Amino acid sequence: IIVTKNYVDFRDLLEKFKGSPILIDVWATWCHPCIEEFRYKKPIEEYCEQSGITMLYVSIDKPTFKDRWKENIKYNELKGHHVRANNELINSMWEYLGGFKGAIPRYAVVNEEGGLVIPEATRPKDFDQLIEELESVRIKKD
Repeated sequence: IIVTKNYVDFRDLLEKFKGSPILIDVWATWCHPCIEEFRYKKPIEEYCEQSGITMLYVSIDKPTFKDRWKENIKYNELKGHHVRANNELINSMWEYLGGFKGAIPRYAVVNEEGGLVIPEATRPKDFDQLIEELESVRIKKD
């Protein structure tokens, strides 16, 4: 699902998903390590779907890469919500996430209230470790 609203504040974007924990994946079409991680996404996406966790893919691609971005989403079969961030949103996101700005791929976990729980989550290729991190915010459905 492509988010069409043009957000400038990262917290406003997260507000859209309030009530659900979020796994954030910050990436770009030109980032080879980002694309490599997509090979490990399917079981993570399945876990998130079963556990009530929202997948939020945030692309930092330039506006001129819009078509390439959409093609990448389709080609890699990325399920979840997709945002191609403008410069204001990118700056706001890095401020929110903290740590080293601009380093991608970057994963983060946010709780259902929009609070940053894990600012630098494990990459999907380390499935067990990432699942352990996601367990800390999972909404129990039993």
